[in-house]
Amino acid sequence: MKSKNTTLAQRAYDSIFEMLVQKKIKPSETIKRRDIATVLNMSLAPVAEAMQRLENEGFLLTKPRSETTVVGVDETSVKNLCVLRIALETQAARMYASKIPEDDFDELMKLAEKIDSANSEKINWLAEIKFHSALVDLAKCPPLSKTFDGVMKRNLFYSVCSVFPKDRQASHVELLKSLKTASPDVAEKLLREHISKRVNVDA
Repeated sequence: MKSKNTTLAQRAYDSIFEMLVQKKIKPSETIKRRDIATVLNMSLAPVAEAMQRLENEGFLLTKPRSETTVVGVDETSVKNLCVLRIALETQAARMYASKIPEDDFDELMKLAEKIDSANSEKINWLAEIKFHSALVDLAKCPPLSKTFDGVMKRNLFYSVCSVFPKDRQASHVELLKSLKTASPDVAEKLLREHISKRVNVDA
């Protein structure tokens, strides 16, 4: 059974992360635990725990004898994260290649259609996270899925900071159709090219 403080810390974490993706707290902006605690109507302990978790995940930065700031986002940060995402997702693709269960395929197709028809960048990214996370889950490797979830949360944060180009969206429906019968080598190539279209990195 979780303690009350653990539950509050999770609430604080969710609230602060939502502030980040809604740009209520912006990159490079200084934030104080006491101010956040006041806004959330919480004590300092759960807020401190939540902020430490966000720092561990790369969203916040605290320098010695300095205040906590939201990490800055630049092109290099985005490219580095994209390289990590490609490594994780292509490995997963090799593991589930040509073995996507029909029920999973049908659910993934619904998500793919939602992404391709989305007219909001945030809705698009939320659906994309769900779609690609579901693909990675097909590899049935919990550590891989957990690491990938963290990467995609940072992708969401970077996307709302308007760093990702908005005119390089590839079709998720066509990707999924191709993945259904792809060999491991082809599946890896498909995912590598698909992700690379989002950011200008070498495929």
